[in-house]
Amino acid sequence: LAKRIDSNRVNTVKKVSVLKVTATAYCLRGRTAYGYQTKVGIVAVDPKVIKPHSLLYIKGYGQAIAADTGSAIKGRKIDIWLPSRGDCLVWGKRKVLVTILRRGKGKERSNYVRTFR
Repeated sequence: LAKRIDSNRVNTVKKVSVLKVTATAYCLRGRTAYGYQTKVGIVAVDPKVIKPHSLLYIKGYGQAIAADTGSAIKGRKIDIWLPSRGDCLVWGKRKVLVTILRRGKGKERSNYVRTFR
């Protein structure tokens, strides 16, 4: 699963669960709450809803890792990382389907997570 999964193949991958969430975007550079460098594929989640380090597929965005948290990210909300403010404005706020491909182990990193560092 460390390889990129295109939208046509996501239906053939065994899923843990699928959630409908509200997605917004951010473009702050630096390190996430879990020590990752921010880049495309990094997503902030509520750890009570999606475990940290979970491998996700977000319709309209692609494959991502739950590698950040935020004070405004509560419940079924996520914040995806995009490279510019303009990209964030274009993304806006939208409802998306999040497929959890592999559930994270909380604060412990799994081997597949290293591909996102």
